[in-house]
Amino acid sequence: MSKTVLITDIDTPLGFDLSKTFLEQGDRVVGTVAVPDKESNFKALNSSSFTLRRWQRSSSLSAKNLLLSIINDFNNLDEALLLQAPSLPAKLLHEVATAEIEHGVDLWIKGNLFLLKEILELFNRGRGGVVALINYSPHDSTGILPPLESALRGSFQALAKSLFSSYSRENLYINGFESNTAQSSDFADFIRQTLSDRGRRVSGRWFRFQAKSGLFSPFRIASFNRST
Repeated sequence: MSKTVLITDIDTPLGFDLSKTFLEQGDRVVGTVAVPDKESNFKALNSSSFTLRRWQRSSSLSAKNLLLSIINDFNNLDEALLLQAPSLPAKLLHEVATAEIEHGVDLWIKGNLFLLKEILELFNRGRGGVVALINYSPHDSTGILPPLESALRGSFQALAKSLFSSYSRENLYINGFESNTAQSSDFADFIRQTLSDRGRRVSGRWFRFQAKSGLFSPFRIASFNRST
């Protein structure tokens, strides 16, 4: 049975590959971009099951309108995949302009909060759903990131940890995925397969993908007992 899947930031390599692999599985995909004139870049996703929507990360109203448009067009949303993929200049903190900090916070902290609020409200009102929080840093080979990007990614991981423990209701499944592989298509396939196999059976985990071995290592961040 096909699902309706929201995938953010499909103007990134991973977002594009995720859209492609979910479409190949037979799902309906709603992909978001921030800039409308990038629409021509997605002709390779030519499918009646693919819909492109504009989402301005810094706008709470844009997040609300995005979810309303999905419900109006498809009547439901089954899964939501949120990408955390900021790629920022490698600057020391004292070299970062105040405007760059504000822009990063607007896009990669406020934006996630605004959209997750709308998604979780929708899933709590209805029949639940699946949320995948994806921390992807293909340029990180050392584990040491520039200060601003480190702060933004750290916030994302802390948010995920909080959601794992605070949303333990039945039929609401929240998990995280992370990788620094440059092979975004392999990571996309791994995410899709994991959600297909385990998306509605486990919750509160980070799944870490390592391209060299093709293996993953799930580790529990928060545990809870589901009510029956």
